[in-house]
Amino acid sequence: LSNPPQLVVAALRALTDIADAAALAQPSSPLDTSSLADNVFSPQNMEALNVMLSISSPKHMLQSQVNLASGLISRLCREEKHQHALTTAGVLDSLATQLARFAVRDGLVVPGAEEHAYADGLYEVFPEPASANAKIGPILEAIAAILGDSKYRSNRLVYSPSLMAVFPSVKFETAESY
Repeated sequence: LSNPPQLVVAALRALTDIADAAALAQPSSPLDTSSLADNVFSPQNMEALNVMLSISSPKHMLQSQVNLASGLISRLCREEKHQHALTTAGVLDSLATQLARFAVRDGLVVPGAEEHAYADGLYEVFPEPASANAKIGPILEAIAAILGDSKYRSNRLVYSPSLMAVFPSVKFETAESY
């Protein structure tokens, strides 16, 4: 937050290029994807990732931060320890909020969801709509990288507060119940 957005975007682009180079490096190279991921997904960097993935501004430079941070996650998050660290640090919840913003923007919210969110105490996490220039692809790729094959992380995604606010569990009544 204290750095100019242009500097953050430049740093994220450089990290993305390094991640791409690490993926192509020889196995004997000191630079590999796993060691880069260890450094990028360190506890001191998790907060910065969360801040970037919590951006809801339609400004291009800030949307670039969301896309680049998501892309970095999808490139580097391959190991269970990184998937777990990103989940426990709240990064998966931040990505879930970004995903929910697309549902709001595209009118895919369950009818009456705002009323349910208010009644359930989730109104404060009801997301703003995604901007018109926001891209869903990087968000989905980052979510897929974090989820891996984990049922636990899948449940954490489905039950994240922002997705619960947008897609509340509603009771459907059949004609027989009348």
